[in-house]
Amino acid sequence: GSSVFESIMSTSECLFSLINGDDMFATFKSIPKDRAFTVWVYSRIYLYSFICLFIYVVLSLFISIIMDTYEIIKNCYERGFPADRLEQFYCTSQFDFNSGRYQGESVFARVWTLVKTRMPPRNGYEEIN
Repeated sequence: GSSVFESIMSTSECLFSLINGDDMFATFKSIPKDRAFTVWVYSRIYLYSFICLFIYVVLSLFISIIMDTYEIIKNCYERGFPADRLEQFYCTSQFDFNSGRYQGESVFARVWTLVKTRMPPRNGYEEIN
């Protein structure tokens, strides 16, 4: 008879269906017992360990990750979100950001001022502002 473990493709399809919970009884029934008893025992052990690992352990891992993330977000909404790096900088800085000192200056004017101060003087003379 044909077995689902004859080739790599049929084996991977069978293991994928076992992960999803399909054809468990049919897979265990398809393993021939009359050929070699040791192969039958090792295949049972492999299938049981595969099913336990992927269905129970990996599924539990994904559920625990989702639950942990849910708890973190729930705590953040109840107690407030922690300060990010920009808020920490604002709190520790001595500059008053609400003063409006640089508010009227455009980005192009600031870049032009930066370029003018960084450019080397022409003909050896410095330009006096």
